This record gives sequence, C-alpha cells and structure tokens, in this order.
Amino acid sequence: MDAVTLFCFAPAGATTFFFRTWQRELRGSAVVVPVPYARGAGGQSTLSDVVAHASALIGPAGGPDVVFYGHSMGAMIAFELCLLRLRAGLPSPRALIVGAAAPPGTVGHRELCLRAARSISASRLPDAVRDRTLEHLRMLGRHVPSSGSLDVPVVGFAGTSDPLVSPQTMRGWSRTTSSWSAQHRVPGSHLFPRDRPQGFFPALIAVLSGSFASPPAA
Repeated sequence: MDAVTLFCFAPAGATTFFFRTWQRELRGSAVVVPVPYARGAGGQSTLSDVVAHASALIGPAGGPDVVFYGHSMGAMIAFELCLLRLRAGLPSPRALIVGAAAPPGTVGHRELCLRAARSISASRLPDAVRDRTLEHLRMLGRHVPSSGSLDVPVVGFAGTSDPLVSPQTMRGWSRTTSSWSAQHRVPGSHLFPRDRPQGFFPALIAVLSGSFASPPAA
C-alpha cells in the first residue's frame, strides 16, 4: 500500500514546527503535511475562520490517500474540517485520527480551556508562545461545536497520564461518526508525540498501514 498523505493540525500554542520530526518518525508510512493556522486582524480569529482557511489550503485533496490528524485543539479543527467538507460536497479524508482531545459536546469544555489557560498564564514560556497559546485557548473556549456526524472512521490516541483529557473522555469520539471508531492508549502526558515518541509513533504507523475498511482486531 502506498503512503498516505497525513494532513496535521497542531495543539494550542503550537505551529507547524510541532510536526518537524514526524516525517522521519513515520518511516515512509505517510507524507506529512502540517497545516498552518490563519490569524485574523489583530490576531483575532474564530475557530471557524481557521477551519475555512485550512479547507482552502487543502483544496480538492481527499479520498483513500488522505488522512487527517489533529492533536488537542487540532482535533477539533480537523473534526470541523471533515464536517465542512462533507456538507460542501468536497472530498473527505479516508479517516480522522485524533490525539489528546475531548470530543465535541464534552461537558465542561469551557472550564477545561480556562484551566489550561490559568496553567499557561503562570508558566515560564516565552512571551510569544504564551500569548499564542492563550489566544488559541480563548478561541477554542468560545467555539460551539457543529452538530452532525462524520461518515469516516475515527481513531483516537490517549495518553495514559494526560492530566487534561483522560482515555475515558476520549472514548466519546465514538459518538462523532456513523462509521467505526477505535482508541489506542499510549504512554505519556498531553503532548505524548513530543515527550514519548517511542510509544506513539509505532502505534500510529500501525494505524496508517491498515486498510481503514474495518476496526483493527482487539
């Protein structure tokens, strides 16, 4: 099977640099295409603005050779992008893969964003990174997820020691699709692709190398 094109959507505060090592780590199982986020006037954007911008960048790409991966905030962007393209009659990806993200409609979504924002405000991150992260968290906290169901498989990755999004919470992604869903637990906290790559990338390679025609064997 030929390598898929993996469009990647970064977590709050991150840029496409978050995916800088992925092409090497995935060892030919995917062509990694990080998607940059739009910024509105004065740095103000809605999540819908970001989704529309991403769809314009991706253009007609879709179908069996394309998969979306979204991490944390990026998972919500990738989900909304799938719905937007489905409703617009544009090609959908073969599958949506999400990591460390509460599913749409999770109770306490805004409170989770506020808790993360308080932690970031008290951190010693560089000013530019802190400001960008807070901007993204405000954007995510204001967003009201679209209603609707996807028609593609949804595969989740949950960090076993993630203090923000538990594996149990991530099981809710099964409600977002009329197709099948699956979840994988991997070692690490919220940013496990960065902090525990040795546990994450072999599992992601296995997922990308599958057919997505049916759920993986238990």
